[in-house]
Amino acid sequence: MPLTLRVKAKRYPWWHYAAGAVLAVLGSAFWAWVAFSGIGFALPAAWQVFFVFLALQLLFFGLMYAAYERQFRDHS
Repeated sequence: MPLTLRVKAKRYPWWHYAAGAVLAVLGSAFWAWVAFSGIGFALPAAWQVFFVFLALQLLFFGLMYAAYERQFRDHS
């Protein structure tokens, strides 16, 4: 008889997702500030850095949300 561990999937509260989105915006603003003041990018380029980092973080955030919801709904 193989040893198996049963782990109950946990649904995270809504404020976890809201906090993650706020941190994504703050992190993107940080890297845009680094690009503008530290590296010397022009302001339009720093805005592009902001939007690219924000889009990547929110895309990854959406993928993680979908994975957690699928894990929560999969009862097999």
